[in-house]
Amino acid sequence: MENLDFILRHAIEEVLDLVRERARMNQLKMRIDYPKSIPDGINGDSTRVRQILINLVGNAVKFTHAGEVAVEVRIDGDEDSKMLKISVKDTGIGISGENSQKLFIDFSQADASISRRYEDTGLGLSISRRLIELMNGVIWVKSEEGVGSNFSFRLPYA
Repeated sequence: MENLDFILRHAIEEVLDLVRERARMNQLKMRIDYPKSIPDGINGDSTRVRQILINLVGNAVKFTHAGEVAVEVRIDGDEDSKMLKISVKDTGIGISGENSQKLFIDFSQADASISRRYEDTGLGLSISRRLIELMNGVIWVKSEEGVGSNFSFRLPYA
């Protein structure tokens, strides 16, 4: 893991640019919610943060057929343990409660037909979980089948 200064908003914009064409083809709105109270410059592993965002945003676009994909950034925690909370929200197919527990396991899918239908290996979320844990963070999902998903992760930041 590296600790380098980078501009988080730019990293998010770069990730959205990577999936913008696919989102446009699905007529999806892409949105960033980055309040002015959050510093642009942070210190961390920009490469790993981008990789996590590529996995989460890429999945959101892949599994959303109408509506929007949004990336929201917030400060979480108190003065002594400030955490950066990044959420990727979509209006996609969603996941049932029991299946959402399987998502962060290697080669696992919420539904076996997903890997065939969407050509997915089931590694992106488990890799993201491992990277986040290496950075002393945590990832979780809230989802409702047919309504959408909200994948969020928290990382310490400086």
